[in-house]
Amino acid sequence: MKYALVGIGLMLVVLAAGCGSSGKQKQQSTGEALRPPVIHERFKSLPCPARPVSPTQIKGCEQRALLKSGRQVDARVKQILRLNLTTAGRAAFIRSESAWLSYRKAACSAGGSASIGDLECKAMQNARHLIELAEWPCSRSAGRIQDEFCLRDEVARSDRKIKAQERALLRLIGSGTTRAPLLRNRPEPTRVAFLRSERSWFSYRREVCVVEAAKYSGGSEQPNVFLSCEVERNAEHMALLLELDNYFNMR
Repeated sequence: MKYALVGIGLMLVVLAAGCGSSGKQKQQSTGEALRPPVIHERFKSLPCPARPVSPTQIKGCEQRALLKSGRQVDARVKQILRLNLTTAGRAAFIRSESAWLSYRKAACSAGGSASIGDLECKAMQNARHLIELAEWPCSRSAGRIQDEFCLRDEVARSDRKIKAQERALLRLIGSGTTRAPLLRNRPEPTRVAFLRSERSWFSYRREVCVVEAAKYSGGSEQPNVFLSCEVERNAEHMALLLELDNYFNMR
């Protein structure tokens, strides 16, 4: 009886170890399945001079361009996976990326890219996919900016447009050919005043959006409310800058 109990105990230990190993393997398999695919090109890049002339040099530049676009795709995929995705959504996105890599390989095979070379075909596919990834997930928001990532992206884009319009207005002020007599007679002080007013506006935008988001303080909606406020204030300010541009361009 004693030996029988010992034998049963050993069997339970072995079974437990086996179950633990199986669970660990399953966990590892799931973890591996949730890792994003990485683009690997099967070539060693040739030199690419500033002014390629020979076929070898041109090929080297094509290889460098392909490797660069591949790194951009990988970086964008990692950026998307840092978003607040569910486990199911993350897995579905990774599967779609793996499927895209398989599609790229098939499309750029010898039979699928008869009119262009393999390097050019893959670079073209990478460029198209980057456009798709750049719009994800904002393109799925039915015209509404719903996600914090999309809001930050929209604020950055509208900030760049405002800065570009500021530079255009500064050129008008400096040219001395604008409609306003003050600008014709005193362009430099007016430039300084304009820059000062723009800095003050950016400070105002931040403070007013802090106030608008204050009622959501500590909640998950606070960042989105703040960013939505910045998007709205930017749209209003851009409209004002365009009005100034139209006015100053009138002769």
